[in-house]
Amino acid sequence: MSQLNDETRQQVYEYIRDSIRKRHLNPTAREIAKGCYLAPSTVLPYLNFLEGKGWIVREYAIPRSIRLGEQAPDYEE
Repeated sequence: MSQLNDETRQQVYEYIRDSIRKRHLNPTAREIAKGCYLAPSTVLPYLNFLEGKGWIVREYAIPRSIRLGEQAPDYEE
């Protein structure tokens, strides 16, 4: 995927943010895919982009480790 869709990037970010804030549960990539109507393999480039921007932070090989990064537009500690 050479170019990521801006609207889908925002949707993925908002799904992560809302899952953490409303459900108090860090989402898995599979849950993000299902919630955003994407194929599971399609989610990874979006997660990589968001992580590169500092909007999310991930710890690899640890389930449910996706959390909001300090550079996220509406980051709250």
